[in-house]
Amino acid sequence: MNLTIRKAQKTDAEGIIKHIKVIAGETNHHTLVPEEFNPAVEDEAKVINDLNESENSLILLVDIENEIVGILTLVGGNRSRTKHCASLGISIQQKHCGMGIGHQLIDHMNQWVEKNSPITKVNFVVHEENTKAIKFYETLGFKYEGRSPMYFNDNGDYYDGIFMGKSYIK
Repeated sequence: MNLTIRKAQKTDAEGIIKHIKVIAGETNHHTLVPEEFNPAVEDEAKVINDLNESENSLILLVDIENEIVGILTLVGGNRSRTKHCASLGISIQQKHCGMGIGHQLIDHMNQWVEKNSPITKVNFVVHEENTKAIKFYETLGFKYEGRSPMYFNDNGDYYDGIFMGKSYIK
């Protein structure tokens, strides 16, 4: 298996859309369902371009044999008082979970944050039932920062969002 982690390019837009539709249908732990994600390829290419041009944002892809099977996005704030903070999102197709891909993505992100960006704080929200992800992030130094009741709504069933974060100030 030939696995590559690399920065996304505008030409990856169609593959990213396909990947997001796959992961959105695999569990209820994501914030969207497949039917809600229908961007035009040009619009997704613009998102990629905007992230790549930002000094405090990053988009990484996991490519296995020319198929995008994972994505990490780190989106930094756009105001002077929040540009040091970034929101993290990771998605890996279930058939590729448990292979260390998440660790590799976080390692790449950590290196980028420490070398190339003004980011000193990374935040994200995890579905309360995604205990495997919560434990994974805790092993990488992310801390529990709070809980938002009823953050996720899955056909009338409500689930809390677990807020986690990590400081990169040494």
